[in-house]
Amino acid sequence: MQLSTEERYRAWLYDALHGSGARMGALIASYGSAESVFEAARAGELTYTAGGRTQSAEKALLAAATPSRVDVLLEGYERLGITPVSRASADYPTLLKEIYDPPEMLLVKGRLRADLRLPLAVIGTRKCTAYGKSIAEQFGKELANAGACVISGLAYGLDTEAARGALGTHSDYPTVAVLGCGIDVIYPARHKSEYQSIVERGAVVSEYLPGVRPLRSNFPQRNRIISGMAKGTVVIEAGERSGTSITVGFALEQGRDVFAVPGRTTDAQSAGTNRFIRDGYAKLVLSPQDVLCEYGVESTAEAVHSVDYAALPAEQALICKLLSVEERNFDELCVLTSLPAARLNSILTAMEFSGIIRQMSGRMYRL
Repeated sequence: MQLSTEERYRAWLYDALHGSGARMGALIASYGSAESVFEAARAGELTYTAGGRTQSAEKALLAAATPSRVDVLLEGYERLGITPVSRASADYPTLLKEIYDPPEMLLVKGRLRADLRLPLAVIGTRKCTAYGKSIAEQFGKELANAGACVISGLAYGLDTEAARGALGTHSDYPTVAVLGCGIDVIYPARHKSEYQSIVERGAVVSEYLPGVRPLRSNFPQRNRIISGMAKGTVVIEAGERSGTSITVGFALEQGRDVFAVPGRTTDAQSAGTNRFIRDGYAKLVLSPQDVLCEYGVESTAEAVHSVDYAALPAEQALICKLLSVEERNFDELCVLTSLPAARLNSILTAMEFSGIIRQMSGRMYRL
C-alpha cells in the first residue's frame, strides 16, 4: 500500500478521532494539514479549542501522536486488505468531492476509481416484490453491460439484486457497494459471496471504521455517499415512507438526476416511485435504455424484435399480446387466458424454447 505522507497522517487522524470527519476537517483547516496536526499533538502544542474539541478528546489525540501508532494502524489495514482513501488521495471519487459535507475518509476494499465512465446508483426498497427484483437485476445487468458502474448499498432487497445483475456481466468494473457499517462487517451476512465478488471486481467502501455495527442511524449518512458518487439515481420500487426517499432527497440536493420506474397504483411498494414521478422529482423510465439515452450511451442489450402474431398459434398469440402491455406472472396469465394451469405451463415452456418469451424470477414473463 503506497501512501503519501499526508495520506498516512490523515488515516491516523481519522482513526484517532474515532471516525469523526467533522473534527478531522476542522483540525486540518485550522492547522493546514494532517501532518501539522500530528506534529502539534506530538509536541504537546495542540489546543483543545481547535475544531470544537473537548479537553478529554485532546488528551486522547496527544496520546495517539506517535510514529508507531501510525505504522501499526496502516499495517493492520494492509493485513485486512483495506486502503484508506482521503480527500487528499488521487483515487477519491471526483463527483463525491462536489457534494455538501463529503466524507473526509473512505475505507476501501477492492479498487476505487476517481473517475468512472458512468456511475449510476440503482436503489429501492428492502421489502420488494418479485417483479421489483427482476427489474433491479435487469437494470443492473444492462447498465453495466453498457459500461456504467452500478452503485448500491448491498442491503436486503433491490440494492443487492442490482449488484448481482451488474456482477453477471463481463464489465471490468461493474459495481461499487457503499456500507452503513464498518468495512470489515458484512451486513447482511448472507451477502458474503456478493461482498467478495464486488471486492474482486469493483470496490466496497465505507466511511465507518472497522468493527462499527450496522446501526440504523448510520444509513442516512451512507445514502448521501451513494447518491453523491453517482451522476444519476434510479429508483426501482419504494414505499410511501421508504428509506429510499432519503437517498432521493440527497440526490436532488446534490443536483443529480433522479429516475423512477413506475408501478401499479395499487402496489404499496410503488407508492413512493409513483409519487416521485407525479411530483416531478424523478423522470419516468421504463427500461435501462431510457436511462442510458439521457447520457448519450447506447445499450448493448439485444433488441426485442416484434412478434408476428399471425404466424403463432392462437393461444401463443394471446399471451404475446398480454405481455406486450406489461410483464406478467404465471397466475395473472392463468386468469387472463382462462387456460388450465397445466396447459398454460406447457405453452409457456414451448414459447421459452422458441425464444419468444423469457421467464424471470418469481415466474414473471416478458417478451
